[in-house]
Amino acid sequence: MADPGQEEDLTSGPLAERLEHKKWKARQIAYLELKQKFEEAEDDNDPIFKQYANAMKKIIYDTNVMAMEKGLGAVFAWADRYPNAPRLAGKLANYLVDKAIAGRPLAKKTAEEILLLLVEREAGEAVITELIAGTNHKVPKVAAAAVHQLTVILNAFGAKVVPVRMILKALPELFNKTDKNVRAEAMTLTTSVYQWIGDRPLQQLLEGLRSAQVKDLQSGFESAESAGQPTRLLRSQMEQGGAMAGEEEEDDEPEEEDPFQYMEEKDILSLVNDEWYELLQSKKWKDRKAQLDMLFDETKGARIKREGDYTPLVKALRTVIAKDANVMNVAKAIECVGHLSFSLRESFSAFAKAVLPACLARYKEKKPFVISALNETLDIMHKYCFTLSDVLEE
Repeated sequence: MADPGQEEDLTSGPLAERLEHKKWKARQIAYLELKQKFEEAEDDNDPIFKQYANAMKKIIYDTNVMAMEKGLGAVFAWADRYPNAPRLAGKLANYLVDKAIAGRPLAKKTAEEILLLLVEREAGEAVITELIAGTNHKVPKVAAAAVHQLTVILNAFGAKVVPVRMILKALPELFNKTDKNVRAEAMTLTTSVYQWIGDRPLQQLLEGLRSAQVKDLQSGFESAESAGQPTRLLRSQMEQGGAMAGEEEEDDEPEEEDPFQYMEEKDILSLVNDEWYELLQSKKWKDRKAQLDMLFDETKGARIKREGDYTPLVKALRTVIAKDANVMNVAKAIECVGHLSFSLRESFSAFAKAVLPACLARYKEKKPFVISALNETLDIMHKYCFTLSDVLEE
């Protein structure tokens, strides 16, 4: 018969049972033992990883904080080696967002390491999806922590690995949150996005913010340094011998980023319907101006969908440039052509050449804003749509 005063042995018994022991100290010891087993497994395909896969959620949701903090070490070791961990990354990230990223310092730090590890293992999209969902968590500090983790991951892996389009789509809602800490983290995240891809993909966001928010962001942009190079690599990059930040050859030229790769396509042709064309021919100059203003706003900084027939639209703009008696409308139409040229680029080459004579003819105007619009649009055309030799006869 056991001595009533003898302390219970918390290290004996099957590991699976001790992982669910009613005493938190027993679970804590079991978590540490499980972590060791994961780390010491001779092969990543060892059955132990699959055997205890379902234990990861229970560990993260352990009601005792001290036990959970130790348990996260086992979760990390499991996520680091189990071949199927990337496939389960979405669920794991969801658990971490809900219970760990806004917890005590050790829990937050380990949860962050696990999230970074999952991205490293090529599960970035699943992780980002869960973090964005976490920004809507009912607990404000969890929502703020989710935004913070987006910044951490972007800064670590860079815009070529992290699906920035998803972040850009989520940003407007973050700035409308009632919690000031969430909005503050959104400011930091947006500044990080700017450091990686510049301000063009952010124009639509800025136009929808309050003036005070825009002012704070622009101040942050001005003081922000360029992002430089990622500090972490994907596993596939490591296997290919990829260089970390600062290891590039001195003679290598940095690859120019195309901001459009991070933006959603916009279908401009769906916006210019029969009514638009009809009003563009109105006898009232204000009606015509309203249509041009709409097109200007929709095409400014947009990644315009290339598919479709732009012939009617270009013909309409060329007519305005050549024949409209109102010089403000002329300048606006020229700027719209510039926006189309910048976004559509080589696919807009034939259209740019077709509208060029009408643009050149407008240099007879003396109004500075017309000349400025012409200069800017022709520079864009020359850079993205055609070379000088292509249009030498014009």
